[in-house]
Amino acid sequence: MNEPQFGCELGCGSACDVPPNAAATCTAQGTCDFTCKPGLVRVGDQCVATACEQGDYTCGTLASGADCGTCLGSASCGDDNRCDIPPDASEWNDAATAATWLGNFNDSDDAEHWLENQSIGETVAGIHDEDYFSFHVIDGFDGGNPRADIELTTRASSLGWLLSPHELTVWFRCDSGGTTSNVRCGEWFSAIDENSINDVVLGKGCTAEGTYLMWATISAGCSGTTDSGTVTVRVRKRTPPRGDRYDVHVYVH
Repeated sequence: MNEPQFGCELGCGSACDVPPNAAATCTAQGTCDFTCKPGLVRVGDQCVATACEQGDYTCGTLASGADCGTCLGSASCGDDNRCDIPPDASEWNDAATAATWLGNFNDSDDAEHWLENQSIGETVAGIHDEDYFSFHVIDGFDGGNPRADIELTTRASSLGWLLSPHELTVWFRCDSGGTTSNVRCGEWFSAIDENSINDVVLGKGCTAEGTYLMWATISAGCSGTTDSGTVTVRVRKRTPPRGDRYDVHVYVH
């Protein structure tokens, strides 16, 4: 049964929660979603007046009386109707060349790493904050090619679900050049994208957007004697509100 009043197929038997002025729906993947009532538009996970979207406001009440919603997490609403979001500990990492380095991961060690309490800040002077991370996969002597799993999640939720939609994009570049690698991205249990990106610098990649535990899987395949390579991860948000935290989990095996 995929009906919002019963929580959709993956709703654990609880009715879907929706923001004010919204109607609950179910996605084809069995997760909760919503549509806004007539006269309102969706901005992130809220339904606000059209004037808020046109002015790129993310919170507060306009002089016209239009409700632009609230900030998420610990962020407060500033006088400019934008959320005051402090930078996370990894800033500045808004470009691939300035990616936060997570280290070397040997697949024979089944290495993993958590990077917690990251966030996407507010738009400043028309420039959107986006976070880049990178790490190196080492093809150890364990009888198989490396696999790297990346999750965009939050430990604040029992299921790891994010509070609002985020975009996860991942690239893999072989050390030896050439690649038969497979790079897949998805949300929750659904695969959304596979090998859709080929960047001359960052390598082969994929991208997906969603709220329910974003993930990417890299099955490394390179020319030469090893299948080692560099992974680059980008996290961003297309729409406000911003200010909610996310965690990055990396597992190489």
